[in-house]
Amino acid sequence: MGESAKNINGFNLFLTTRLIDVLDEMKVPKMRRDISNLSNVKWLMRNLSIQNGTSPNLAEALSLLKQQSKQLTKS
Repeated sequence: MGESAKNINGFNLFLTTRLIDVLDEMKVPKMRRDISNLSNVKWLMRNLSIQNGTSPNLAEALSLLKQQSKQLTKS
């Protein structure tokens, strides 16, 4: 694997780990925490702000969910 591919994989791992950490601090149904499932990611993008509208990490979570959605759509 080339250096570029390693950097991309490492960055994706960082984004996924950070998203999991942010979601752990929010009110999210257990069945929606599987962010490897595109339908869960899309559901979270639509509904996360309902119970977490005042969370200081909401904007970051939505941004990370958008990135996750792009990654899942590619594969």
